Formats: sequence, C-alpha cells, structure tokens
Amino acid sequence: MTRLPSQEDLGQGRECALGTLVAIQQAVFAHPRIEDSWSEILEALGLAIAAQRVLYWQGKSVPLQGASLYCQAHWLRSTVTRPVDSVPASVPSYWQVSRSALRRLQQGQTLNGRLADFSQIRSAKGETCRDLWVLVSPIVVQGQCWGVLRCDHPAHKWREASVFAVVQAVAATIALKLSQRDREGVPPAVTAPSLPVTLQSLECLSSSPLTTAMSDVACFQALWGQTAMGLSQIDAKHRFIRVNECFCDIVGYSEAELIGRSFADITHPDDLNANLNLSTQLFKGEIPSYTLEKRLIRKDGEVRWVQLSVALLRSPAGIPQCDIAIAKDITDRKQTEARLRSQTRREQAVNRVTQTMRRSLLLDTVFSAAMQEISELLDVDFADIAQYIPAEKLWRQVACYSSHPEAFPSTLGHTFPDEDNPVTAQLKQLQMVTLTDNSYLDLVHPVLGKTLIGARILVPIPNYQSSDPNAPKAWGRLRLGKHTQPTWSEAEIEIIQILVDQLAIAIQQSELYRLVHRFNQDLERQVQARTAELQRVLDFEALLKRITEKVRDSLDEGQILQTVVRELGQGLGVKCCDTALYDADMTTATIVYEYTPVIPAATQTVIQMATYRDLYTQIARGNSFQFCWWGPCSVRPAKQAQVILVCPIVDDQSVLGDLWLVRGPQESFDPLEISLVEQVAAQCAIALRQARLYAASQVQVQELERLNYLKDDFLSTVSHELRSPMSNIKMATQMLEILLKRQGLLQPPQPTAIAAPAPASASQLDRYFKILQDECEREISLINDLLDLSRLEAGTEPLTLTTMDIQHWLPHLVEPFYSRAASHQQQLQMIVPDSLPPLTTDFAYLGRLVRELMNNACKYTPAHETITLAAQATHQAMIIRVSNSGVEIPPVELGRMFEKFYRIPSNNPWKHGGTGLGLALVKRMVDHLGATIAVTHPDRVLQFTITLPHRESLPHRENSEGSTCSA
Repeated sequence: MTRLPSQEDLGQGRECALGTLVAIQQAVFAHPRIEDSWSEILEALGLAIAAQRVLYWQGKSVPLQGASLYCQAHWLRSTVTRPVDSVPASVPSYWQVSRSALRRLQQGQTLNGRLADFSQIRSAKGETCRDLWVLVSPIVVQGQCWGVLRCDHPAHKWREASVFAVVQAVAATIALKLSQRDREGVPPAVTAPSLPVTLQSLECLSSSPLTTAMSDVACFQALWGQTAMGLSQIDAKHRFIRVNECFCDIVGYSEAELIGRSFADITHPDDLNANLNLSTQLFKGEIPSYTLEKRLIRKDGEVRWVQLSVALLRSPAGIPQCDIAIAKDITDRKQTEARLRSQTRREQAVNRVTQTMRRSLLLDTVFSAAMQEISELLDVDFADIAQYIPAEKLWRQVACYSSHPEAFPSTLGHTFPDEDNPVTAQLKQLQMVTLTDNSYLDLVHPVLGKTLIGARILVPIPNYQSSDPNAPKAWGRLRLGKHTQPTWSEAEIEIIQILVDQLAIAIQQSELYRLVHRFNQDLERQVQARTAELQRVLDFEALLKRITEKVRDSLDEGQILQTVVRELGQGLGVKCCDTALYDADMTTATIVYEYTPVIPAATQTVIQMATYRDLYTQIARGNSFQFCWWGPCSVRPAKQAQVILVCPIVDDQSVLGDLWLVRGPQESFDPLEISLVEQVAAQCAIALRQARLYAASQVQVQELERLNYLKDDFLSTVSHELRSPMSNIKMATQMLEILLKRQGLLQPPQPTAIAAPAPASASQLDRYFKILQDECEREISLINDLLDLSRLEAGTEPLTLTTMDIQHWLPHLVEPFYSRAASHQQQLQMIVPDSLPPLTTDFAYLGRLVRELMNNACKYTPAHETITLAAQATHQAMIIRVSNSGVEIPPVELGRMFEKFYRIPSNNPWKHGGTGLGLALVKRMVDHLGATIAVTHPDRVLQFTITLPHRESLPHRENSEGSTCSA
C-alpha cells in the first residue's frame, strides 16, 4: 500500500510552502474565471499540507447566510494509508454546519477539530467518520464570508502553524480574485508580479482573521522584504532585475551590484551549463519550473551551495515576463554530506579490511591478509606484528610487510627482549607509542633503527582471548612506518585503532577456533572410543544372548559345555577356552571340553586340586580372578608365560566346575570381558543343573513307566486268570438256582399276583442267593472292564464302522434309563433334532460309552434334578452331550475323573457301588473312536461333551424322522 505523505514529509520546509503558493497564485491569476482553476488550486493545497481531501463550500446566497453549504469543487487523494479510518471515497453534496460554527465562519475565524463538532446532522452519508479531522478557513470578501475551504484528514489533528498559514494564504488569494471579479466584472490587469510569501508572513496572516481584502501589490511589497530566503527576478537574458536582501547576504554583493548582471557571473563554472540549459527551457515553455542545486561564488571568493526553485511568470496574455528564483543556502548541508561521504568511504575501507581479516580462522592467513590490507589502506612503507610471549620474556615477529623488500628486509621470526625495554613496558599497559627519532628503534627493530626515518607508530593489540585477570593485557603489537611522513593525523590514528581492535577480535576468534577445533578432535576421539565400547558391549550382549539361547534349548550336559567353550573362545578371540567339572568330593577337576585353536589340547585331563591348592581355594569361594602362569605346568606345557582368567561355575548349592581362558603374556582381560565370562558361567551353571535334573527325572519316569507296565500286566494276567473261575462260579450258581427252585426252596419272582408269605428260612435263602448272584455279576463285570481296558490300551481292537441316523438310534439306547430315573425321582430328557445327518462310527463302542455316561449320571444325580442327553451336528463333527444338574464337584477333582479306580469321595447320593473304571473306559473308547471328550462344571451342572468327527458315510437308509423324548 502506498504510504500517505505526512505533514512532516510534504508540509515542512519553507521552500515547499513558498513553491506551493507560487503555483496556486499562478493558477488563480492565469485564468479569467476562478471556476477554471479550482482543480489546480485544491490539488496543490492538498498535496502541500498532506490532506486526504480538500473541498470548496458555498451557500445559497452570497455572502454566506444559512447553515447549509453546498460543494462547488473538490479534490480527493488517490492513495490511502489507513483503510479503516480513511476518508470516504464518495464526495458529499452538502454540509449542514452547526450554528456556532456558522457564526465563527461569518466572523472570519478558522475552524480546527473533528467534523462532528461542527456539524448538525451526524449521520449524513459518512460525513461524521470516526477520527475525521477538518481544517476550515473562510474566504472573506469585503468583510463578509463568501465560502469556505475545508481540508480533511482521517486521523490527524492540524497543529502546525505553517499549515494554518498556507491554508489562510490560499483563502486570501481566492478572496482577492473574487473581489476583483465582483468589482470589475472582467479579469484585472496584472500591475505587479505576484510573488510567493514567506512562512513569517504566513504566520502573521494566521495570527488574526482576515477582515479586509488584500491587494496584490501590497501583498507583494510586504512579503518581498520579509522572506527568510533569497529571492530574485531574472529576465529572459539571464540578468537580475530584482533581488532581496537575503539573496544579497548569500552572494556577498549589494543589490545595486547585482542588478543588470548575469547570474553566470556568480555561478561556479562547473554548474553554469546546467543552469543555462534549464533557464532556456523554462523561457521556451518546455518545462513549467525547475529545481537545481548549484554553487555560487561570493564576492570574497568563497563558494556557497544553494538550492534554487525557479518558476516562470507570464502576462495575462501568456507571454513570459521573468522567472522568480528562491535560493536557499545549503552550504552547511553539503559540507556535512561531504564529511559523511568521506566517513562512509573510510568505514567501507575499514569494513573491507575487517572482512578480509575475518574471512579466515587461521592466524597465518589472518596476519597475511591484515598486513596487506592495512598497508594498502594507510599507504605505509612497512608493517609488522609481534606477539608477546611472557613465558620467554620476549616479543617475536609473527608477520611483516614491506613495500620495498630491498630497503626494508623481512624480520619474520626475529625476537627482541622484554626486560628493561621502556617501549614494550608502555605497550603492555595498552599505551600507543609514537616514535619521532631513532632513540628507541634499536630496542624495537635493530635493522630498521639504523636506516628508517619518518613516522613510526606502535599500537598494542589487546588480549581479548583470556578472562584471567593476571594474564597480560597485550597480546602483541602492530607497528606501522612511513618513510616520508613525519607525523600521523588524528584520522589515521583513529583508523589504526579501529583496525587493531578488529585484529584483536580476529586473533581471539582464531584462538577460539583453534581451541574449538582441538576440543572437537578430542570429543571426536572420545565419541569414537565410546562408540567402540558401546559396540563392544552390544557384541558381548549378542554373544551372551546367543550362548544363553543355545544352552537353554538343550538338556544335554555335553552339548551345553561344548557350546559354551566354543562360543566364548571364538567371541573373545582367546588362545584357549576350556571347562572342567569337579567330582562330588571336590578333589579332582576333569577337563571335559575345550576350544584350542593355538595351544595343545588337554581334554579328559584329570587335575588333582591339592596340587594347586591356592587356585582351587579361591575357586571354591566363588571368586573370579586372572593371573599370569609362569613356569612348568602339568596340564598344558608352555614355552612362555600366559595370562589366564578363571571363573567358577557355581549354582545355589555348590561349585560344579570352572571356565579357564588363556591369552598371551602381553594381553589381559578387562572388566567388561570378566563380567561377560561370569554371566556365561552363571547361565552355564543353570543349564547344567537343569540338564542333571532332567536326566534324573528321565530315570524316574522310566522307572515309573516300568512299574506301570508291571501293574497293567499284573491286572491283565489276574483278570484273565479270574475270568474262568468266575464263569464256573456263575454257571454253578445258575445250576444251583434251578435245583433250589425245583425243590421249592427258592421262591420264583411273581410280578402280577400277590404271593403267600414264605417261611423265614426261605426268605433268608432268597436274600443270600441274591447276594451271591449280585457279587458274582459284579466280579465278572470288573474282570470284563479290566480286560476291555487292556485291549483298548493295547490298540489291537479294530473298529466296525456302521452308518446310522443317530436320531433313531439314541432313543432305543436311552429307553432303559427312563424307569431307573423315575425310581430315583429324576427328570430325564433327550434333545435330538430331526435333521441330523447320518453318522458313521463303531456304534458298539459309542453305545457302551453313552450308556456308561448315562449310568454315571443316574448314579450321581440327586432327586428332583435333571439328566439331559442332547445331540447336534456341525460342519466338522457330531456332538453328543450328557449332563446332570445338582452336582457339586471341586475343580481339582475334574482333572482326575478319567483316572483308573478313581471315585469322587462323598458324591454318591444313592450309595451305588462301582469299580472306578467306568469313566476310564469312556476315555479309552473315545480315543479309540478318534473322538474327543471334555468335562465342564458350570452352575452345579456336570456336562460331558463328546465330539465325533465326520467320517465317509457308508450306504444307509435315509430316514427323516427324529425324536425328542423326556421322562
């Protein structure tokens, strides 16, 4: 956004105000009608005082009577700085001023404030914009207000007296034009040129209201002599026709001496052509005005700089008459600018030298660049730098420059003493030394002391790099010399001091760079060492993990020890790594495994611990240690000394063995390696203990398997041997029953009719005979179960596969259990869908295991509880569930239900006997069928679930009927 010029930018300066008034007066009197010049007048005024809008208002009658003003002409700035508070782009058509503002305008007073303070209607089309400030000047003709000039600004109150004066002077010029038109009716003849007024005259005008009209001649005469700048009138031949007193003071000539002379006589020759060309173009009408800075030669010969603002005056007919020049003395400004340019060039040179010195961080490069640049900047014959070395009590030349090497030879590397040297004493106190004779030169430079004449200066270089208060103040000194110059100017000394300070900073930076570089190198070495150590730690952790995983995956003691010595020996790169195991009495150690890429092997060597009592005493205490073996060794004869690390293999009970690692005599084991070996030994001890426990458990398992086999073999043999006697007993019992029934001693069962009471002896005989039959059947059932269990465990019985519809088969199987459940007041229900697919299996085994589960449910279900048999099919298997409610079984007993001869204690409400082989047979038959069985016990319901995978179906008769029975 274009910045709106402030009053300080556009309204400040006497020449600007005067030039503006000249342009406005020319525009006013160049046109016969004032209406033709409104645009030029308002634009020039708005730009001069930095307004955003300038308007000319007039009432319905002249002079102004009513409070309603109407806009006759306006000017609006095209650029806006503040969009929020800027003046509205639309121009109002009328303005309703307040009564108090109207009275002040009629009295010729200027208004300055917010627009709302001088308006009656506060909402008229944005005219009361927030922070809109106005400056209103009345146009007074013949003592009465004909109209007003209003200058608007969005957020700035008019305070400058120069602005008041300019606005009031423009209003006075307009009033003069209006009064001439009213008096004559035609444009007046210009009897005297209208000249620009000074700010002093404008301030006089702004101090009191205009109550009378001003004539152009009186205004010209009053303002010509009061202006504070040089004014002159020059004709077309470049001759002075009128000058004021201020112009005479500038050039040093009187008015009489200047009238009739050409301005070329007092213009500097270098500026004359430019001035003549502009003046010629002005009179030819090629340019309306021009501004020029040129030099004038005073009468006393002094050259003065002036700034000219020149405008052309024309007659009403448009004929050029003369030009009016405003001359402002700018000599002081030009001298200041010259000094600033000189200072700028000097600063640029110093900056160039400074940048050259700072371009490198190496001292030799810094000194070389500094000598070259300083010598060229100050135009010296020689320059050198010496460093103060307190430890050696001398100064050493570290850099030098010579414009004539043959006349001034190099002194690089030369030294001169510090003690009893008055020159260096001053330098160490940071005092500058200027030498005008050769009295001290022998102390400073013996070679130059005999040949050099001229100006010599020694400047101390401060020691900025040390914060130690006891450190020397001076780092060194810079010496400069000129062969032909006797002294140094203040400007040169100032430049030298600046350059020395910059040189000291460059030296400090170089030293810091050297320290930082060395610190970075040390840090990089530390980082590399730390990185190598961390990598070594990671490698050891990986080795430990690898060894741990291998020994934990194995339960073979030999494989564990062999893995440990091989991995540990390769990982640490030792000459030998072996492991030895101790006997139970801790008297001998046998080397069982070893890794020996270099030295001879010693596997299966038995070491008597008493021979090396000191070593094995420490090992027995669980201590790891390393030592140097020097001398004969019965285990591994060696020609040179060896460093050996010994680490015991210790568990929580005893010392199992040890690990020995061997290296050369110039090597040793660091703490990280010792820690690794100790951790490996700990893992090895755990693995050895586990391997030995596993070996012991395997022996026990084999013994238990042998005992179990003997038990099963005994049961099978006994069952087989008992089966024939029990069969004979059963047959004898049946024959006895027939004989007793024939003799009438045994009552036959009478299910329908009520029999007569039998004698007491007969009832006892029946009861005893019943006991004999039941126990016989029980023993035969036990023997059959044992034999069946043996056959099932042997896995020799083939399956007889049949395909049936299980929904038709299950009801016949379960039918005998309805009466039994009813006699125990139990509820028996069967849930079998009609749409079950055919099942292919050995139905003999399946029927026996279902009957066994139903028998078990009837035996352990209390009265008034429910027994459920359900079947369902999935895509993979047929599922049969047998469940009974009202059963409380501890969770620990569920896992033992399928064990042989196991019976749940105190869980038989009907006191039925049993052998404890029923569920064991069920489990074996389920396995024989290739099925699975699971037992769960949710909410006092014991449930057995048999899952029979589908087999390839055999040919069968399809039957869609199903059954769901309950009792």
